[in-house]
Amino acid sequence: MLSLSCRLPATGGTAAAKTTAAAAEAAAAQTTTTAEATGTAESAAQQHAAHGATAPASSAAASTPAAAATAAARAALGLAHGREHPAAAELLRNLLATGAEALGDGEGGEYRLGARMLVNAAGPWVESFVKGNAKRDSRYGIRMIQGSHLIVPRLNDDDRAYILQHQDGRIVFVLPYQQRYSLIGTTDRRYQGDPSRVRINDEEIDYLLEVLNSHFVRQLGREDVVATYAGVRPLCDDESENPSAMTRDYTLDLDRHGAPMLSIFGGKITTYRKLAEAAMRKLEPLLPAMGQPWTATARLPGGDIESRHAFADRLVGEYPFLGRERAERFASSYGSLCLTFLDGKQSQDDLGQPFGGGLTRAEVDYLVEHEWARTSEDILWRRSKLGLRLTSDERETLSRYLDQHPAIDMSGPLAKVS
Repeated sequence: MLSLSCRLPATGGTAAAKTTAAAAEAAAAQTTTTAEATGTAESAAQQHAAHGATAPASSAAASTPAAAATAAARAALGLAHGREHPAAAELLRNLLATGAEALGDGEGGEYRLGARMLVNAAGPWVESFVKGNAKRDSRYGIRMIQGSHLIVPRLNDDDRAYILQHQDGRIVFVLPYQQRYSLIGTTDRRYQGDPSRVRINDEEIDYLLEVLNSHFVRQLGREDVVATYAGVRPLCDDESENPSAMTRDYTLDLDRHGAPMLSIFGGKITTYRKLAEAAMRKLEPLLPAMGQPWTATARLPGGDIESRHAFADRLVGEYPFLGRERAERFASSYGSLCLTFLDGKQSQDDLGQPFGGGLTRAEVDYLVEHEWARTSEDILWRRSKLGLRLTSDERETLSRYLDQHPAIDMSGPLAKVS
C-alpha cells in the first residue's frame, strides 16, 4: 500500500507541487498512492472544502477519511499554517495510512493520507515533478511562456474593453480593472528559469506602451504605469517556434506504471472546469464509485445573488455607510459572503480599524478566519488588489495589526485519525 505524505517545512523549498489539492479529491475515496508534497496555495483545496469534504477549522479532529484527506491537503498546500510558498515534494513508497496523521508541532510536521492515485496539477512544475520527484519518464514536456501586464490609471469611464491588433499580428487587451484602473496585456515570450521568479522586463513594458499609444489618443509613458505583473503559461510543448501559435489546450497523461499518477500538461484558467471534468473522467476507471459531474450548475461560494450590480444596490441600501465604490467591490469580490462580516454593522465605526482604501478590521478578520490570509501580501494582493490603493505607511500598519493578531490555529483538524 502507498500513502500521500505531506511535509510542511518551516521555510520554503524549491519545487512546487499543487498535486495535493487534486489528490484530496481522490483521497476522499480512501486510497493507496504515496507522495510527500507541499505546494503553492491554490483555490482547489478551498473549493473542495466548500463542497463539504472537510471538518470545520474549529473541530478537534477530522471525523471522516474525506475530512482527513482535505485537511492534509490544506497542510500540504501551506495553507494550514499560512505558508503560501512552493516547497519540495517527494514520492514515498511502502508506507501505510488509513487517514491523516499529524506529526510534530505543526511548524514542520508530516501529514500522511491514503490515495488510490495522485493528480499532478503542478502547472509550470508538472514536468519537473514527474522527472525529479516521482522519478518517472515524462511522455510530454512543457514550454513556459511569459505573459506580462501593465496597470495604468483608467483610460475610459465606461465598462468597454478593447482588443488592439499590433502590426506584428498579435492582439493586446485593454480591460477595465479594479474600478480605478485599466489593465493592458499580455505579452508572449519564452521563459526559462524559476517560474516563481518571473518578472516583466523593460522590453515588454515598451512593447505594451507602443501598442497602446498606436491606438489611443491619450499617450502614456513609463511614468504612468502604476504597477506591473507577470506570469508563466505552462503550455504543452508542441515544438512550435512562435509562442503565440502554441496550443493553449491541455493534455492529460495517466501513468499506470506503478502507483497511478495523472499529470496535466498545459491548459488555461478559463477552461478550468472543463479540464477538471476531463481529468475526473480519466480517473473514473480507478474510482468506480465516482458520481456524476455537478459543477456546471453549482454556484460558487457567494454566488447566490441576482447580479453584482443588483447586489451592490442592496448593499448600499442596507449599509449606506459603505459607499457605492466599496459596495461594488464587495459584490465583485465576495458576493453574499460579505454579509458574514457586515452582519449587525450599522456604521463605519462598527467596521473597526481602517487601514486605507476602504479596508477595515472587519474585512481583514474575515479574510484571516475564513480565507486563510496570513500576511499583508495575502490580503492586499492575493485576496484583493487593494495594494494598488494603500500607501506604504498604511501597508505597514496592516502588517503590524496582523503580527499582533495571529491567525487561528488550524492544526486541530489535522489530529490523528485512526
